[in-house]
Amino acid sequence: MAAVFTVLTLMGSPDWADAQLTTVDDDVVDRVVALVGDSVVLLSQIQEEMQRLQLTEGFEIPPPGPQLDEIMSGVLDQWVNRVLVLQEAGRDSLISVDEDVIEERVTAQITQQVGGGPALQRALAGDGLTLAEYRDMFRTQIREEQTQQMFLQLRLRDVPDIELSEDEMLASFQGARSQLQQRPKLLTFEQVVM
Repeated sequence: MAAVFTVLTLMGSPDWADAQLTTVDDDVVDRVVALVGDSVVLLSQIQEEMQRLQLTEGFEIPPPGPQLDEIMSGVLDQWVNRVLVLQEAGRDSLISVDEDVIEERVTAQITQQVGGGPALQRALAGDGLTLAEYRDMFRTQIREEQTQQMFLQLRLRDVPDIELSEDEMLASFQGARSQLQQRPKLLTFEQVVM
């Protein structure tokens, strides 16, 4: 079954440092950075994903410049790919997520973060969120992850196995050898004889 998707990046090659949500025109609330089928990707979604990476994975956001532009474009590409998969999965009637599993994972995630108690609620209040809103964010994220996994499992189920011979793997390694980094020795052996 072939699907046709329309992806239109509205900002072209954006200068992400200049793409702020605040503008001279007070009527502008957000900017559309891409159209994916019948969905839009907003600048605020990309910025929130960058903040999530910074908070959960300790990712350092570089100062405005080419490196930041490249990272933000990569996040946009990942977001577009996720929307494409979710749209196609939404058309597949065989995919349904287990809401009980989602609730268990949400509860475990929140409990893991400072026990889910008053400290978490104070931190959320500092960000302008309630615990219920935070749970909804996690619930949506986990539901999307489950949907993507189920969709990919269904699609990959009928894909034939790829068989490679040792000669093919060696030829591929030799071709890519110049691009591989040299790794330092991790373990050295020395023998002391007395």
